[in-house]
Amino acid sequence: MNFDSTAVGKALIAWMPRAELSDLIEQYGLSNTASGVEVSQSKLFQELETIRKCGYATSTWTRVRALAAPIWDIRGVVCAGLTVAGSQTQVAWKHLDTLIALVLGAAQQISHLSVDWSQF
Repeated sequence: MNFDSTAVGKALIAWMPRAELSDLIEQYGLSNTASGVEVSQSKLFQELETIRKCGYATSTWTRVRALAAPIWDIRGVVCAGLTVAGSQTQVAWKHLDTLIALVLGAAQQISHLSVDWSQF
């Protein structure tokens, strides 16, 4: 994961329909949020495919690391994301597999609440 995008942002767009994402890219452009450097659409789509396969997204800044998983509504649409973030020196990041499992499990539990978020 080599873009400076937020973990939750990547988790949200990874499951977005490709046509909808392409429309957003066409409308707003595609750049690395931290540096303003243009990134290729094909590289972004490759990263999003990796996120879909593993079920979560990560991002790392200077000393901060984040991990995010999607939350699904009852229609099977990603409606939110669950993120944990903290200093890279915190002990939790030394146990990344456990942290990933906890975040994925919590996001799954929230998703199973059967809330139709479109009604609000």
